[in-house]
Amino acid sequence: MSTSRRARSRSLIRDAKGRYRESPLVTEKHRKVLRQLLTVLEELIDENEDKEDMKERPKSVIQESDDRDPAGKSDREAIDEAVTHRTRTSSRPAPEREAVLKKVDDYVIQRYKKSLDDFTQLSYQIRGSLTSLGGGGRAAKALRELQESFSKIYEEYIRSLSGGSDSAWKKLDILGCVTLLRNAQTGLDEVTNSFKELEISNDSFKNELTVFRSNLFEAAIILKAEYGQFKDIELAGDYIEREILDPLTTAFETFSAKLRDGVDKEVAMIRKAQNFSGQRYLNLTTVATFLSSVTATTLQITIGNQQSVQSVLSIVMNTMWFTSLVFSTASAVYSLLIMTWRQSPVRQFDNDSSHIPSWFLAFLRNGPVFTLIAAVIAFSVGLCILAFQTAIQQGLIATAIVPIVFAGGHANFLLLVSGWFLWEQWRAKHLEFWTNTKDKNLIPRLNKIKEYRVHFQGTLENIKESILRFFSSILSLRGRNRASSVGSDIQPDIEKDADLISRGHVTMAVEMIHPPSDQNELGSETQDVQDNTNPELLRASPSIEVTPESPNAGDNKSSLEHPVFQSALQFSPNGAFLAFAHGHRVTIYDSNKANPYFPMVRSIEVDDKKPVKLITWSDRDHLLVQAERSINIWRFDSSPSKDSTDATKEPWGSIIYDIEPSAIHWTSDESRSEVEDMIIVVHHDLVNIYDSRCKSVRSIDFSDHGLYIVDAVSLDSSRLLCLTRDMEEGRVIVFNFETRIVEKSGYVFSNDNHTLILSKKKDKALLHGSENITTLVTIENDELQTTDLWSVTPYHQELRIPGGAIGFYGKDDELIYGVSGYEIVILRPSTDEDYFSYNALHIITSPNFDSETALPNSFSFRPNTVPYRFAFGLPDGRVKVWSIQSDTFFKDGDPEAPKIDVHDRKGRNINPGVSSGKCFTITSPRESEDDQQELE
Repeated sequence: MSTSRRARSRSLIRDAKGRYRESPLVTEKHRKVLRQLLTVLEELIDENEDKEDMKERPKSVIQESDDRDPAGKSDREAIDEAVTHRTRTSSRPAPEREAVLKKVDDYVIQRYKKSLDDFTQLSYQIRGSLTSLGGGGRAAKALRELQESFSKIYEEYIRSLSGGSDSAWKKLDILGCVTLLRNAQTGLDEVTNSFKELEISNDSFKNELTVFRSNLFEAAIILKAEYGQFKDIELAGDYIEREILDPLTTAFETFSAKLRDGVDKEVAMIRKAQNFSGQRYLNLTTVATFLSSVTATTLQITIGNQQSVQSVLSIVMNTMWFTSLVFSTASAVYSLLIMTWRQSPVRQFDNDSSHIPSWFLAFLRNGPVFTLIAAVIAFSVGLCILAFQTAIQQGLIATAIVPIVFAGGHANFLLLVSGWFLWEQWRAKHLEFWTNTKDKNLIPRLNKIKEYRVHFQGTLENIKESILRFFSSILSLRGRNRASSVGSDIQPDIEKDADLISRGHVTMAVEMIHPPSDQNELGSETQDVQDNTNPELLRASPSIEVTPESPNAGDNKSSLEHPVFQSALQFSPNGAFLAFAHGHRVTIYDSNKANPYFPMVRSIEVDDKKPVKLITWSDRDHLLVQAERSINIWRFDSSPSKDSTDATKEPWGSIIYDIEPSAIHWTSDESRSEVEDMIIVVHHDLVNIYDSRCKSVRSIDFSDHGLYIVDAVSLDSSRLLCLTRDMEEGRVIVFNFETRIVEKSGYVFSNDNHTLILSKKKDKALLHGSENITTLVTIENDELQTTDLWSVTPYHQELRIPGGAIGFYGKDDELIYGVSGYEIVILRPSTDEDYFSYNALHIITSPNFDSETALPNSFSFRPNTVPYRFAFGLPDGRVKVWSIQSDTFFKDGDPEAPKIDVHDRKGRNINPGVSSGKCFTITSPRESEDDQQELE
């Protein structure tokens, strides 16, 4: 580096215009030396550069310098430009050079900063207008809190992405960013509600608020689901930019533009809404004042009459009118107070230290209407009493009927209409709350009432039938008693016939059992011919020849497009190893090594030379290999302190069996001081539990319960979650083998499932194997709930049932993945804003895998990796490893790993986001000719 800089300083000098010109000391020899130094320098730097830079730039620079005049200007400019670029790049520290490859584009960050500045300026302008108008304190505060949330997101997170250094990125608190995004959503909700309170209706602005809020929601979901659960993870700048930052910035820009266009309109609408609201309360004040004056006048008349004062009716009447006077006066005072309060710059929610209770605010807003209704009702009751009292004094009851009917009817009608009006107003403002309450509380209770009514009717019908059967049995018993005297004469004959039967002289009649009504037509016709004794009919009926149906016949559409994958490929839980079974050999690869990719650590061959049926890792790096007649355990050690990976040369333990088990799983025994791996082996009605050295620990017999066990996994030290199968349906049960009872049971949607996949928290399980259904089992305190997972996902996403493999992924196994061929679908759990229980987070495909590429027969996820890294096992023994992004692992390794285009979409008909991933293929280890012949 220093040599090239000194050569450049001696050979080139600047003129007055800042251009380079040749020094008289430069010769052809100097230029050759410079070219040689440049070539060496490029070779040293290009070891960590992309393939294109390594091949194109040295070739173009050297070819251009060789083809042109050595003393020409192009040669000097090319050398100067190349040296300047390489010197600037190589002078960076190593982490910074790597960050150049994965940092977020500064242009996107500048767009967000510009939108933030525009929004800050607009929020100050709107807040000032609201304060000067009065009555917009809640909206002003909501805008201020929203601006503070966006500023924190930029200062604490987005600005750190521009540098792209690993040290800065690893300090980011992803869950803290998710919290800020949630706060921004709450701020947008508060802005919407505050503008709704001001009675401003601008559909365009509200639509942009909704779109912006949905982008904030999606960004928070992606960060929490994919980055929030992992620590010390490599962040991919291009993925963050494409999935989160760019959509969020675009929505922010549109929102700011709409806000800028509507500033003057919004302020004018606020002023108009305030005038309308003020006129409303002014009208209430006028009505309340008129009613109070009328009430006061009537009180003067009635109190002046001394005779009426002594009666009970007059006391009640005056009490009601005094009450009406108080309520009418309170309504007028409330209206004047609210008119002043709504136009005050200092309003509700403005003072953070003294929040006004929401119930008090609601009463303050609706107080004038309530008190005015109470005053009218009290005045109407007093008027009715006055009419009744006058009629009694005059002796004419008919004169009291008309005032009582009209005054009482008018008061009740006014009460009903006012209540209905207030109810509709409240429901319009709380539509979501009312809908949820109706769906979750009201409708279920109505359904329960309907069920009780139907059950009660059924009970009455059963009681009626029981009574009828009782009387029928009494009548039949009475008839048998009558017939007993008549039948006593034939009793000797019956005893004589029984004696002949016992001696063998009489053959008992055989009872003909007819087929059930739901039997097929062929069986019914055949049975009818056999039962018919008419020879004419037998001759008329031709013989029926039944041809057995071919086992390959049937509807091909019912079969899966991609069959269920084999359990022959799996990453270890810590991601250190990748095990792949092909034929009778299991190959272990080191999945952390990048140069070369995935070097082979160990190759294991089973003794019986038969194909391996299953491989699976435990949480403590024990590898289980199921062969034709045995189960073998190997132990691996990937301690960071060791320079190489250690593995046991002989099996850690072995289990020999005669009958092939239906399922095998790892579990953990957490009851001891040190957690130990345990093995569950299922044999239909028998479940055996072994330790990691294959020593038998417990045997559980289900034959006493008549259960056919298909699969079983451990929930805790005393309970198993079992998948059982009957003749017609399947069930999922929780079996306590200490107490020998079935604690919970739930029916499943299909009888074709054969595999249970349990989540880490052991609160959910997936059933796999059915052609048409993917079942999710939720383990709750009271019951087991089964859900057809793919039928409750959004129809617009058009998700296909994963035929290859399914499983859990992410923190606490919150995500669910499904694989069919080379297509991976990743589902995230729903939130309160989602209608379905799960929504698609990714639908990942690669157009580089054309129809000529062999379909995989096994699959595995590398744990704790974002962007995701997948492995597909091929039938010929090769393994394809690829990711949806060119993450750091691929950049640090062999540059020959080819790039692939990865399509990532939220729905099948939605335009995909295209990213550049990398893919490489692990070739299968060569086998000897004898081994190949045995496999054939």
